[in-house]
Amino acid sequence: MYSLILEEVCFMIMIFTALYCEAKPLIRFFGLKKDPGFIRFQVFRNEDIILLITKPGIANAAIGVTHLCSVYPPGPSDLLLNIGICGAKNRDMPIGTVYLCNKIYEMETGFSFYPDMIYAHPFEESGIATNSSPVLEKHTEHIPENLTDMEASGVYRAGMLFFQPHQMFFVKIVSDHFQLDKIDSNIVNELIQQNISEIAAWITRLHNRMINTPPLFTPDEENMLAEVSKNLRLTVSMQHQLRQAMRYYKLQYGSFSEHLSSFFEKEDILPIENKYERKKCFERLMREFT
Repeated sequence: MYSLILEEVCFMIMIFTALYCEAKPLIRFFGLKKDPGFIRFQVFRNEDIILLITKPGIANAAIGVTHLCSVYPPGPSDLLLNIGICGAKNRDMPIGTVYLCNKIYEMETGFSFYPDMIYAHPFEESGIATNSSPVLEKHTEHIPENLTDMEASGVYRAGMLFFQPHQMFFVKIVSDHFQLDKIDSNIVNELIQQNISEIAAWITRLHNRMINTPPLFTPDEENMLAEVSKNLRLTVSMQHQLRQAMRYYKLQYGSFSEHLSSFFEKEDILPIENKYERKKCFERLMREFT
């Protein structure tokens, strides 16, 4: 029955899990078949969904996302989902609870990332801290968020090169309270299996909304954003930030074109000669529109 829904909406979803035991219920539910064209990663797919198992760790997650997105570049209506288990610092967060992460804190660098939370969902929300190694119960005082995992920041870092923030979602299921000796692959499998129907139904509703929504930017606005990116020599990450800022500004004020044009006339900063000038100009631009 679910495959019929997928055929109607006809979209691509990229799912990333760290472990095979996290992926197994998804593979069964969506009827995914192993893709023999991938050697370095286990990849499973059907016509609409591609799932890649990254293996645990920030670096592995980033490499896996980059690899798949380079082979199959995502479009503006496609989705990235990182689905897996997590530890919970707060014992009031029951095992088996599904959380949609509204903040990702990277323990090693102190950087924070914020997926857009602009769509309705049926889950709890929480921030998550990503660490390169498992967090033990005796070290919880150093964890700034209630949830922990080993992949989310790596998925986000790589994903932002290919997706907008509103296309990326981090769905985590509580498996333990930092008592790693109490979980195994069977328990992980069961936790995902218990929640897969609700997660899949939400994905379908979400993507139906995205593909049925007309483009926010007009062709003239797209051309203006492309010209700004070219003139400022923006990196891919900066281009995503620019589009996000303009999206919010247009939703609030109706248009950004006149304001953006007057900004460059007033600043008189073109052409950009080096990375330092680009950085300073981009910072001023972001302050102007956020």
